[in-house]
Amino acid sequence: MEWTERWHQLTDREKEQFTRIVGLLLGQTFILREKVEPKEKSVEINRDFRFLENFQDIFKGYLKMSGWEFDLDSTYGVCSIQHKLGNNRHSLNKLATYILYVLRLIYEEEREKLNLRKDVLTTLALVNEKLFSFNLVDRKIADQQWVDVLSTLKSFQIIERLDGIQVEPESRIIIYPTILFVITPEKIVDLGKRLQESNTQDAAAATEMEKGEAV
Repeated sequence: MEWTERWHQLTDREKEQFTRIVGLLLGQTFILREKVEPKEKSVEINRDFRFLENFQDIFKGYLKMSGWEFDLDSTYGVCSIQHKLGNNRHSLNKLATYILYVLRLIYEEEREKLNLRKDVLTTLALVNEKLFSFNLVDRKIADQQWVDVLSTLKSFQIIERLDGIQVEPESRIIIYPTILFVITPEKIVDLGKRLQESNTQDAAAATEMEKGEAV
């Protein structure tokens, strides 16, 4: 049965829900099956994801007309969309990009410990520690910078903050499995190469400066 036929079989209420969920996907790229409720510290099943599962052929067909690729991963409980022409992308600054990569590395380190839950708990202290250990930052990150980056990542369903807007070292954040779809292994390798090249260039520049000063 074509997706258009199934669409016409939906009830008015289901069509309203369909329209609302499409709007969510276009706005935040990802929808998770399971989310952590910060206040209760409990995991909640997302009914929107269940709706996506039941009618994914309609979503896929509808979005395809506008150039969107629809994907639903049942293993990690992540639904995502991506534009074939790369349109509607959100650009992150350098700091946000580095934090995103570090979160991906932390997720990878904890990945083998995961069982039924697919999210990982970490702290800002650990994220900050890794940023410095990889020479991604050379100074303390301002509180407002943390707030801006974390707010952006939360809006795209990549993290959840368990301690409100606090940006203390012990502040806890949940890393959702969406991180796997944002930062692929290939991107991690590419970043490693770029950082190595950057460090080599910095070392060469420092050596030249020292020679110049010696002269």
